[in-house]
Amino acid sequence: MLYVWIIIALLGILTDILTSAYLFFAFTIGAIFAIVALIFNASNLIQIIIFSIVSALTLGISYPFIKETLKKTVKRTLRMEEEYIGMELTAEEDIIDKAHIKINGIYWLAKNTGEIIKRGERFKIIGIEGSKFLIQKSKGEKI
Repeated sequence: MLYVWIIIALLGILTDILTSAYLFFAFTIGAIFAIVALIFNASNLIQIIIFSIVSALTLGISYPFIKETLKKTVKRTLRMEEEYIGMELTAEEDIIDKAHIKINGIYWLAKNTGEIIKRGERFKIIGIEGSKFLIQKSKGEKI
């Protein structure tokens, strides 16, 4: 069993180095504890139980910290729709509640969250709700 634990420990370290996931070290720590149990002549079943419990505890304790650290270091990629937030457009028709707006040749459903937008007036995309853009009349002049 010593070789099994050494292989698991090395695979855990190697996997973390190659993938940058920083989660497989939990299995390395579990394998180290299993090796300690082996040194004290614990049975194979006890070693497996110790490995499982220590790996699960290490993973459970470290995962929230790793997740938060990765979230801070990896820049989130915006979806195509999110890149349109803040864009100002001209209304092709009166928009009272809902309408279809055209952005770069694609029609999108939009929900007006402010006052009525008349044809030719400018409006701004302020957010996304489900699959609809949230829009409001711009403060600018009529074109």
